Amino acid sequence: MKRLTIVLIVLVFYIGDTHGRNVLMIVNRLPKNATLKLHCYSGDDDFKTMYLRHNDPPQTWRFKDAFFHETQFICNLHQGYHWAHHRSFIAYKSSMNTSQKNNANATWFAGEKGIYLSFNQRTPEFMYIWM
Repeated sequence: MKRLTIVLIVLVFYIGDTHGRNVLMIVNRLPKNATLKLHCYSGDDDFKTMYLRHNDPPQTWRFKDAFFHETQFICNLHQGYHWAHHRSFIAYKSSMNTSQKNNANATWFAGEKGIYLSFNQRTPEFMYIWM
Protein backbone atom coordinates (compact mmCIF):
# COMPACT_ATOMS: atom_id res chain seq x y z
CA MET A 1 0.00 0.00 0.00
CA LYS A 2 2.85 2.36 0.84
CA ARG A 3 4.47 1.76 -2.57
CA LEU A 4 1.19 2.38 -4.38
CA THR A 5 0.80 5.72 -2.56
CA ILE A 6 4.34 6.76 -3.53
CA VAL A 7 3.78 5.74 -7.16
CA LEU A 8 0.54 7.74 -7.28
CA ILE A 9 2.18 10.84 -5.80
CA VAL A 10 5.06 10.63 -8.30
CA LEU A 11 2.59 10.13 -11.15
CA VAL A 12 0.57 13.20 -10.14
CA PHE A 13 3.70 15.39 -10.06
CA TYR A 14 4.90 13.94 -13.38
CA ILE A 15 1.61 14.64 -15.14
CA GLY A 16 1.37 18.14 -13.65
CA ASP A 17 4.93 19.00 -14.68
CA THR A 18 4.77 17.65 -18.22
CA HIS A 19 1.41 19.23 -18.91
CA GLY A 20 3.08 22.56 -19.56
CA ARG A 21 3.29 26.08 -18.32
CA ASN A 22 2.33 28.42 -21.08
CA VAL A 23 2.65 32.12 -21.70
CA LEU A 24 0.28 34.21 -23.82
CA MET A 25 1.63 37.69 -24.56
CA ILE A 26 0.16 40.64 -26.49
CA VAL A 27 2.54 43.40 -27.66
CA ASN A 28 1.55 46.81 -29.04
CA ARG A 29 3.73 47.58 -32.07
CA LEU A 30 1.33 50.11 -33.54
CA PRO A 31 2.62 53.53 -34.66
CA LYS A 32 3.55 56.07 -32.00
CA ASN A 33 0.69 57.32 -29.79
CA ALA A 34 -1.62 54.48 -30.91
CA THR A 35 -3.49 52.55 -28.23
CA LEU A 36 -4.47 48.90 -28.50
CA LYS A 37 -7.69 47.71 -26.84
CA LEU A 38 -7.66 44.01 -25.99
CA HIS A 39 -9.87 41.42 -24.37
CA CYS A 40 -8.84 37.75 -24.05
CA TYR A 41 -10.79 34.86 -22.57
CA SER A 42 -11.06 31.08 -22.41
CA GLY A 43 -13.77 28.73 -21.23
CA ASP A 44 -12.40 29.04 -17.68
CA ASP A 45 -10.88 32.54 -17.56
CA ASP A 46 -12.09 35.95 -18.69
CA PHE A 47 -9.43 38.64 -18.61
CA LYS A 48 -10.78 42.16 -18.36
CA THR A 49 -10.66 44.59 -21.27
CA MET A 50 -7.27 46.31 -21.21
CA TYR A 51 -5.59 49.15 -23.06
CA LEU A 52 -1.94 49.06 -24.16
CA ARG A 53 -0.28 52.29 -25.21
CA HIS A 54 2.64 52.32 -27.64
CA ASN A 55 5.44 52.07 -25.05
CA ASP A 56 3.63 49.96 -22.44
CA PRO A 57 5.15 46.61 -21.49
CA PRO A 58 3.48 43.59 -23.11
CA GLN A 59 0.38 42.16 -21.49
CA THR A 60 1.27 38.66 -20.26
CA TRP A 61 -0.74 35.75 -18.87
CA ARG A 62 0.73 32.50 -17.52
CA PHE A 63 -1.37 29.34 -17.36
CA LYS A 64 -1.35 25.56 -17.63
CA ASP A 65 -3.22 23.57 -20.25
CA ALA A 66 -6.38 21.89 -19.05
CA PHE A 67 -5.83 18.21 -18.39
CA PHE A 68 -9.06 16.68 -19.68
CA HIS A 69 -9.88 19.05 -22.53
CA GLU A 70 -8.13 21.38 -24.95
CA THR A 71 -7.17 24.82 -23.66
CA GLN A 72 -8.15 27.68 -25.96
CA PHE A 73 -7.88 31.45 -25.54
CA ILE A 74 -9.67 33.88 -27.86
CA CYS A 75 -8.55 37.49 -28.12
CA ASN A 76 -10.33 40.54 -29.51
CA LEU A 77 -8.02 43.39 -30.52
CA HIS A 78 -9.17 46.89 -31.52
CA GLN A 79 -7.24 49.93 -32.70
CA GLY A 80 -7.66 53.13 -34.64
CA TYR A 81 -10.09 56.03 -34.50
CA HIS A 82 -13.16 54.92 -32.48
CA TRP A 83 -11.66 51.39 -32.51
CA ALA A 84 -12.56 51.11 -36.20
CA HIS A 85 -10.02 48.34 -36.89
CA HIS A 86 -10.49 45.08 -35.05
CA ARG A 87 -9.74 41.39 -35.17
CA SER A 88 -10.98 38.38 -33.18
CA PHE A 89 -8.86 35.21 -33.29
CA ILE A 90 -7.77 32.11 -31.40
CA ALA A 91 -4.67 33.36 -29.61
CA TYR A 92 -3.76 30.06 -27.99
CA LYS A 93 -4.87 26.47 -28.48
CA SER A 94 -3.20 23.47 -26.86
CA SER A 95 -2.55 21.92 -30.26
CA MET A 96 -1.23 25.06 -32.00
CA ASN A 97 2.46 24.48 -31.32
CA THR A 98 3.01 20.78 -31.94
CA SER A 99 6.80 21.17 -32.14
CA GLN A 100 7.02 21.98 -28.44
CA LYS A 101 3.90 21.16 -26.44
CA ASN A 102 5.35 22.16 -23.08
CA ASN A 103 6.29 25.74 -22.33
CA ALA A 104 4.57 27.08 -25.43
CA ASN A 105 5.08 30.83 -25.47
CA ALA A 106 2.64 32.48 -27.89
CA THR A 107 3.46 36.14 -28.51
CA TRP A 108 1.11 38.24 -30.63
CA PHE A 109 2.29 41.56 -32.07
CA ALA A 110 -0.30 44.16 -33.13
CA GLY A 111 1.24 46.16 -35.96
CA GLU A 112 0.04 48.78 -38.42
CA LYS A 113 -0.77 46.25 -41.17
CA GLY A 114 -2.10 43.49 -38.95
CA ILE A 115 -1.34 40.89 -36.32
CA TYR A 116 1.76 38.70 -36.15
CA LEU A 117 2.48 35.51 -34.18
CA SER A 118 5.72 34.24 -32.72
CA PHE A 119 6.13 30.97 -30.81
CA ASN A 120 9.01 30.65 -28.35
CA GLN A 121 10.73 33.87 -29.49
CA ARG A 122 11.02 32.87 -33.16
CA THR A 123 10.66 35.39 -36.01
CA PRO A 124 7.09 36.78 -36.02
CA GLU A 125 4.87 35.53 -38.83
CA PHE A 126 2.04 37.62 -40.35
CA MET A 127 -1.29 36.02 -39.45
CA TYR A 128 -4.23 38.45 -39.75
CA ILE A 129 -5.05 41.73 -41.44
CA TRP A 130 -7.14 44.28 -39.54
CA MET A 131 -10.85 44.32 -40.42
